[in-house]
Amino acid sequence: MKQSAGEKHMLPRFDMERKMKRVIILVLILASFYIIPKFYIIPKAVGFVLAFTLGLAASAAILLGIGAYASLLFKNVLTHNPDKPHYWQLFVKVDKNRAVAISRGDREIRVLFGNQPPLPSDALWGFWMKYKKMVMEKLGLHVIFPYFWEPKTIPLPRYKIDEVDGKINYRTIKNGEEGFFTNHVRVADEGTPWYYIISGADVQTIPVTTKEVVTYRIKKDELSVITSLYGAETWNVVLSNAIGSMTRKVLSRDATIDMIVGSIGNEVWPVTVKTSSSQDTVYSALAQQIELELQRYKLKNGKKLADMGIEILKVDILDFEPELTPEEKLKLHSAVLAIQNARKTVIEGTATANAQKALKDVHALGGGASPEIIMADVMKKFADGKGGVLDLILTGLAANQLKGK
Repeated sequence: MKQSAGEKHMLPRFDMERKMKRVIILVLILASFYIIPKFYIIPKAVGFVLAFTLGLAASAAILLGIGAYASLLFKNVLTHNPDKPHYWQLFVKVDKNRAVAISRGDREIRVLFGNQPPLPSDALWGFWMKYKKMVMEKLGLHVIFPYFWEPKTIPLPRYKIDEVDGKINYRTIKNGEEGFFTNHVRVADEGTPWYYIISGADVQTIPVTTKEVVTYRIKKDELSVITSLYGAETWNVVLSNAIGSMTRKVLSRDATIDMIVGSIGNEVWPVTVKTSSSQDTVYSALAQQIELELQRYKLKNGKKLADMGIEILKVDILDFEPELTPEEKLKLHSAVLAIQNARKTVIEGTATANAQKALKDVHALGGGASPEIIMADVMKKFADGKGGVLDLILTGLAANQLKGK
């Protein structure tokens, strides 16, 4: 019988409760083969065995009840901590918009989502399910089998914000610090912004560090969560490699060094990146190109990020920083400023000429006086230090054109 497409994608599950029940039943059957023939003819012995068995069961039930309530008092010790894991962790926290994959060894067995009720179980004649419901109601935690089950844990290097002398600094959390490991993935519909520092981008032979925020999302389904955590590389490694590679590609292809250093006006930017009103638009244009390249990005196996359960929602560039010494930065800023001033002079001179051409149209009925009016206007600006040589040259051309009309 052929499996449907949906059945093929269903993940295998390891039902620990059912296997335990089978083991208990098997032990009781084997014990009966030993006990019944031996004590069948001895009523006192049979009575003793029955009393002992019932007493043992009652004691076990009492101990389980006491242990169940006592475990609530030790939730901090028994709740899984990805930075300090141990074998006897009984609870795991799954917040809203998060998912935790539960493993047995290296094999995934189930995924828990935030705000999800406890998974059904009939182990220990229903006691286990009652215990799971009680823990969820009292603590808001999921119960897992200690020793046998554990949440999938991965290293997730991230940045911590430190404030030094009123300045905000980002530093990488190191192995051994709280927060280096994680036991969940984020599956919020609106996505999760993640801060990246990408170094080594080559912009016109100048190495540049880029600070950017990438808003990503792990798809909110079991298969995507499993794929993002149990592939050859985990989602965070795949995403970091893709962002670094595509950022360097876009900057080396589309950016110029004066975009990186700064500008004196939006009109100064070259036509490599289209802008409208501010440098933010330049950053946005480059960010859109990075976002587009990330959507096209393919791994060595030919799969895209979406095939790994990762969706890119938005890329924002925060800042650029040339990887230069203070002396080199000063020289670079001086050179870029000279280039930008030259561009601005050309642009402003062209604008002045255009304005004077309009003035020529206004004075068209003024006959021969129009060229002299225009030249007098620009000469006054030049004398006042408000106009440049280029203004004077362009105005002269406009005046000559008017005389020869």
